[in-house]
Amino acid sequence: MAPRPRLLAGDAPWLLATAIGSAVMFAITLSSRLPFGDGAESVAGVRDVGILHAPGYPAYVVLAKLFTIVEPIGSLTLRLGLFSMVCASGAVVVTFMIARRLGGGRPGALAAAATLAAGQSFWFYAGYAKPYAATELVIAVLILLALDFEARGGTPRLIAIGVLGGLATGLSYQVVALCVPGIAILLLAGRTPPRVRQLVWAVVGFGGTIVVVWLFAMLRASSHPLVSWGDANSPGRLIELFRMKDFGFLTGGVQSGLTAGRAKAKSSGGTRLVRYPLVLLKDLGPVALVLAAVGATGSLARRRDGWARPVGLGAIFLTNAAGVMFLVIKGGSTTVRTPFVLATGGFLLGANLVAAIWAGLGVSTLAGLVQPGAPRARSRAASRRDS
Repeated sequence: MAPRPRLLAGDAPWLLATAIGSAVMFAITLSSRLPFGDGAESVAGVRDVGILHAPGYPAYVVLAKLFTIVEPIGSLTLRLGLFSMVCASGAVVVTFMIARRLGGGRPGALAAAATLAAGQSFWFYAGYAKPYAATELVIAVLILLALDFEARGGTPRLIAIGVLGGLATGLSYQVVALCVPGIAILLLAGRTPPRVRQLVWAVVGFGGTIVVVWLFAMLRASSHPLVSWGDANSPGRLIELFRMKDFGFLTGGVQSGLTAGRAKAKSSGGTRLVRYPLVLLKDLGPVALVLAAVGATGSLARRRDGWARPVGLGAIFLTNAAGVMFLVIKGGSTTVRTPFVLATGGFLLGANLVAAIWAGLGVSTLAGLVQPGAPRARSRAASRRDS
């Protein structure tokens, strides 16, 4: 087996330029003013290390607090915005790396990173005191680790996936949970399927991290911080906080929700359901979605890479989109009443990330049509990297 490269040859300057460029772009909208909406609650909650509104976001609170200690310059509001900006720039850089792992050229990988960075919802939260930028970073790293394991194996990668998965339960866990089927396909159906012992270690990492994150949340709630949503100082109240009982999430029957949703759709002439699929179009733009369609089609055509990669990414995209559409059909929540709120509410993090990756692969595919030898050269380089 050939030595495993620490970094794709020649990519370091591109990664540095991607990080700096995205940070500068996000800094344009960064503000030290107290943010509107939930951002003000986040500032108060991080200051006191409290429990934010359901599901509490304990991992975000702790990570953001640690960042504000390491970076002591500026107001707390500014530092929390910087934390989101750093996480967002990290997600953009990892998106570049994912596109390269999938065989995209450097211009294509840069296009993937730029597509994610310029997305309406992602840019909105890149400097806002909410956990969505950190959640997108975790999703991107999970996909990158899954691709690396699919190509090279390695128990540490699976343990890292388990730990990050457990950490994600203290972030926007619903979106991450919708990405699990696709990540599982990348891991289980790839060229290097995990052994039972490796899976056990991953489960141990996942379970251990969950215990640490939510035991901390319960103990912290017992200390009665100034911000303590749900007073989750007992296992029962902690479960209610996690399943967002106050918001009606994971409560009520699925069938009753679907019935109510169909009634609402019928009363509005079905226009509500027709408008929501256009959210992704408004979020990323028509050019990006056309390129994404080209990239997704091209990845399916490259059968030499197997079916785990295109199907895994497709599953992440479709389960995220389907989960959001279920919320729309079920209705009843003020968080999904308008397309704008849906786009900027952190509901489409997984779908946006995959669409951005596909857009970058689309650029590489079109470049290959102009330069027919380029795809074969990238394929040989990818094979050497994955060997």
